[in-house]
Amino acid sequence: MLGISLFQLILELRQSRMGIIQTPDQLRFSYHAIVTAGKAMLQLPSDERQSTKVQIPLLQSGQCLSNGFKVTL
Repeated sequence: MLGISLFQLILELRQSRMGIIQTPDQLRFSYHAIVTAGKAMLQLPSDERQSTKVQIPLLQSGQCLSNGFKVTL
């Protein structure tokens, strides 16, 4: 199994897109999105993982994430 460093992934995002993930809420949301996508991909057969795009439903302001954090826009 291939491990993923969330810290390294978020660092790469910030280096490639200046201004992304500036607040604690944005960091929590990004972490949640990455973990959710990873879990969804792990449920797929291994031969389908490389070519699959995972869709994460968008949340509206005021909705709560599964980890209890509230979305504010």
